[in-house]
Amino acid sequence: EIKLKMLVKRQDTMALEIIRRTDNDIEEIMELANKIKASRSDIKAINANANLKKLFSYVIKQGITLYEYNHYYGLLEDMNVNHDETYLYPADFRKSEQDIETERRILNARNKGGISEKNELIKKIAQGLYNMPDLKEFFSGSNGLVVYVPESSEELIREGVRLHNCLGTYTDRFASGDTLIFFIRRMEDPTAPYVAIS
Repeated sequence: EIKLKMLVKRQDTMALEIIRRTDNDIEEIMELANKIKASRSDIKAINANANLKKLFSYVIKQGITLYEYNHYYGLLEDMNVNHDETYLYPADFRKSEQDIETERRILNARNKGGISEKNELIKKIAQGLYNMPDLKEFFSGSNGLVVYVPESSEELIREGVRLHNCLGTYTDRFASGDTLIFFIRRMEDPTAPYVAIS
């Protein structure tokens, strides 16, 4: 009866999708869905076993969209990650999404093969660059910036994910010597990506 009243009151496909998926807290879930501007297709994309109230509350708390969460959930599925609370509702969504995306890209690179050979070539190029007298001042830091040379395919992939660019696709070109890549970072935070140049 509550479902029928809600459907008559709302008369939209998003409400219909929520009503199909749950028997409890329908009005509260509808309010949450409105807050996150959920569409019927967003809701249809959610795993059938998900607790909508918990999920929508999490999306609001993290300041993300349902589309972003569904993309993240797809990454978990692709990587066969255990669906426990730690992964489904991480304390820092952005960091967890970035970590899973990085691991997926690294796994894809390894599955293509030849990553060990590329890493050896990349490491040799990096060592050669670090030994160049003209570049030494940049590697030790200058004007608040310090320069690093990646030493593996994994480093390129991680940096690309963290900078939201295609750097990870340059492993073949870097390993073959067709391009050089430098990570430029702020001296006050040398582990945080800042800029990469090729």
